Amino acid sequence: MQEQQIASDIANSGIIGIVIIVVTLFLYFLPPFIAYRRKHNAFTGILIIDIFFGWTFIGWILCLVWAYGTNTAGNFPNRERV
Repeated sequence: MQEQQIASDIANSGIIGIVIIVVTLFLYFLPPFIAYRRKHNAFTGILIIDIFFGWTFIGWILCLVWAYGTNTAGNFPNRERV
């Protein structure tokens, strides 16, 4: 009986660990995702800064604010996105 409980605890902790990793990765890459969805002209820059400096939280906040900036393809109708 105790062995079944141990096996169940290990399985549950594995599932919880996977959920935590998925949620963390989603939050970490939220600024580039927002920039991509808004067709931000500096999407690549936001992605690179987020990858290298997002873990500092200040870098993540910077990328989030930058992603919500007005430098999007919709603000420049005569310009194609590169």
